[in-house]
Amino acid sequence: SSSKHNARDNTALQLKSCPFRSPSQLYVILILLLLFSQDASFGPDAFRRIIVPSVPWYKERQLVNINLGSVLLLVLLRSITFNLNKLQDAFLLSNCCAVLMNLSHNIVELHDYAAMRLVSVAVSTLKRYSLLWSKTSNHANDDHDITTPVGMYGEVSHTLLRVLRHCIDSKHIERNLH
Repeated sequence: SSSKHNARDNTALQLKSCPFRSPSQLYVILILLLLFSQDASFGPDAFRRIIVPSVPWYKERQLVNINLGSVLLLVLLRSITFNLNKLQDAFLLSNCCAVLMNLSHNIVELHDYAAMRLVSVAVSTLKRYSLLWSKTSNHANDDHDITTPVGMYGEVSHTLLRVLRHCIDSKHIERNLH
């Protein structure tokens, strides 16, 4: 009886803490975003042409006159963080990283807050990855297995470092000075 009660409490907690009612809803949205990010004009348009006047559902900070690419980056960072801390879903993680990599070549005029969050999430992920890696005895296998915590943090760490590299490469540095 108490185990049934605990299972109901865990389900209620998961629904309250996750902005989606089901994993399938999240997967569909993420796959659509992955498809959009593969279009040659989507990335440049998202960062250069489409300005969102306000983002009222984003509670951490008031965002006004922010480009769509910066909003997407913030949402992807939030999704990755939530996934690493709560869900630990390899499919979700690999698709978030794929979208980030698809968009990374087009990141210019990044909003100040999005730039700050990108660096902050990268640093915290790298710290956690370093800690997990130092505690793992089977480095060769776990580091590349995205179903393990060390593999998940490794994948995100590598992805975020590549995104940061694209942000500060010689073609983009002038337009990403923050």
